[in-house]
Amino acid sequence: LDNMFAKEPMYADRPFSKRSPGIPCCFYCMVPCFLCTTPMVRGIPKGAQKMEAGEAQEVLNKLSGHWKVLPLDAAKRGRSVKADLYCFLDVNGDSMVFKADRRPKYSDTIPFAKEQIQLMKYTEADGSTTIFCDYMGSKFLKLDFDGGEVEIEDALGYGVLLQRAWKRNGLPPPTQQAMQASIIQAAVMGQGEAAA
Repeated sequence: LDNMFAKEPMYADRPFSKRSPGIPCCFYCMVPCFLCTTPMVRGIPKGAQKMEAGEAQEVLNKLSGHWKVLPLDAAKRGRSVKADLYCFLDVNGDSMVFKADRRPKYSDTIPFAKEQIQLMKYTEADGSTTIFCDYMGSKFLKLDFDGGEVEIEDALGYGVLLQRAWKRNGLPPPTQQAMQASIIQAAVMGQGEAAA
């Protein structure tokens, strides 16, 4: 999910054969450095298509809201990039803002903090569908909206798990919480009427 410089799909014949567009910068200080080169990214396989508006809106609606960002394969990434810098993700429409814990103004100073979601899908050789979420090749590995978890492998090949707060806190989904509260309230009211 590092797509601020990719304005069109980066179609690639094979994964990680293209360099990220834009000015190279240090992932720690975010200062442009012309001695560095941009990293290789997965890209989008040829044949992938932009998701139809209705289908894309359904995914965006389910992504909407607040997520906790948890890095996966930490040993692979070392001290790298976004999962070390950001702790929370807010999705509103097709835009997302990464935020840092205990540093509320941090997300305003880092250029990668605000990004746009670009949904594309590709039919694999086995008939399965891969959904990409930006033009550089970040893709969804798991979309468990009801279970409160979404897993993404970004264009650099690093994994990130997004979790709803209720999932992280070991609670049932909000719809189940509301149902349980209604049942308890009805039971209490029933007891009150019986006592009267």
